[in-house]
Order: sequence, then structure tokens, then C-alpha cells
Amino acid sequence: MEIVFEDAVLTPVAEDSPLFDLRFYKNVKKRETGEIVRELGSPLYGLTLYSAIKRIASFKVGKKYQNSVVELKEYVKALRKEVEALRKYLNEELPEKFDTGE
Repeated sequence: MEIVFEDAVLTPVAEDSPLFDLRFYKNVKKRETGEIVRELGSPLYGLTLYSAIKRIASFKVGKKYQNSVVELKEYVKALRKEVEALRKYLNEELPEKFDTGE
């Protein structure tokens, strides 16, 4: 089984395991043709579902501010916004303790 959400793919470590490997899609330019293709990057191994969701939120913030310098306060604000957007997407299924790691 694979769980897909936008640019992320979660794969269970084993059938009965609560842990997942997380990979993100990235755009790669082929050397020979110059064509840009979408490939899965290196995995993050053995994450809980909640840790994986936090990583997805952080990845989305990173994409938003790619190649720029961001103040910590602005990053945390953007991270909270992404976590809240994921919470709404999941119809409030995330527990309250699942915030931004505070």
C-alpha cells in the first residue's frame, strides 16, 4: 500500500507496522535531454504517521520559501498555517497535541 498526498508518498514499513517511510517528489533535469522529470527522492525511514504529516507541512513551507532567507517567527507562522491546512483537509482528524512540535 502507498499513501499519496500532493508531493509526498508514505509507504508502511511492514504490513502490521505503525511506521512509514516518507518520500517527496522532486523535479530533476535529465542531463542528456534537458527534460525535467518528476522523481521520488530519498526516503525518510521509520516515521510515525503524525511525524510524517509534520514533515509534509515542513516540506510545503520549504517549497514556499525556497531560495530565500526567512525569520524564525515567519517560518513558525507558515508552519502552523500548513499544519492547520492539513488539519482541515483531514476534517479535524488530527489530535490537538499535534501542533508544531511545541
